[in-house]
Amino acid sequence: MPINIIIGLPFILLGILFLFLAKRNAKRAEESLAWLSTRGVITSSMLASFDSDDSPTTYQPKVEYEYTVANQSYTGKRIAFGIAGSSSEAAARKVVLQYAIGSAVEVFYNPAKPSDAVLERSAATSNKVFWIMGGVFIVAGLLTLLI
Repeated sequence: MPINIIIGLPFILLGILFLFLAKRNAKRAEESLAWLSTRGVITSSMLASFDSDDSPTTYQPKVEYEYTVANQSYTGKRIAFGIAGSSSEAAARKVVLQYAIGSAVEVFYNPAKPSDAVLERSAATSNKVFWIMGGVFIVAGLLTLLI
């Protein structure tokens, strides 16, 4: 098998995966606009950081909340659809401060599956990165196939 195919196809497949994830997150965010809401309370809110030798530190707000639907208690961890990570510690810390422990929040939940909940009916900021990376990987893969 030619080397350009061996290299190009994985790039294209990875690009398709990124685009699939971005599309799924956007679709879930759109669907959540029809979800019901209830009051909840933040039970945990902290900033996590992930270090890697070959990339900058990533900061991710980790938030947990409790809410009740039809006298059933639930715990949620999703802020928005997708990964809520950032290379900016200040941006991630701002989210953590927005969801301080003990604060009341509006929780949006799927009426068909109340355990499926979110605090923000939108795709996470990482979703933009998924769209961009998907396009970049597909273009890189196609260029590799043409060489």
